[in-house]
Amino acid sequence: MWIKPESLYPWACALYVRHDIGFATISPLAWEDASNFRIWNSIGIEGWYDVKGPKLEIGVWTCFAITYNSKTDVMTAFINGEKIGELEKVPTNRHAEQIVIGGDAFQPSFNGCISDLVIYNEVKDEEFVKALYNSY
Repeated sequence: MWIKPESLYPWACALYVRHDIGFATISPLAWEDASNFRIWNSIGIEGWYDVKGPKLEIGVWTCFAITYNSKTDVMTAFINGEKIGELEKVPTNRHAEQIVIGGDAFQPSFNGCISDLVIYNEVKDEEFVKALYNSY
């Protein structure tokens, strides 16, 4: 998905997905002036899984891509076709109950533009993500 923030509020979500046992978010501004992809799973003590990325610029389009392999429990995040982080042992949130574009009930709404959100039902590798980004 492509994100162009017009203003930045801490933890405002460009994408929020609520699951039966947690949630997943993409926030253009999280802590320490970093963007963030977060999964929270209510089962277990270590329920927070974060990949921090670079600070997004106001008025500039940025491409976020997140891939998750439920067989290996590995989550990988990309910005502008480049891998920014990978986490292992991330538990699966199986049943998405709600997908919200541009905010959630807990923070101010995202202020900006969102384009070309695509959700695949398969794991995409680094080569695919780079080629997809370069195709723009």
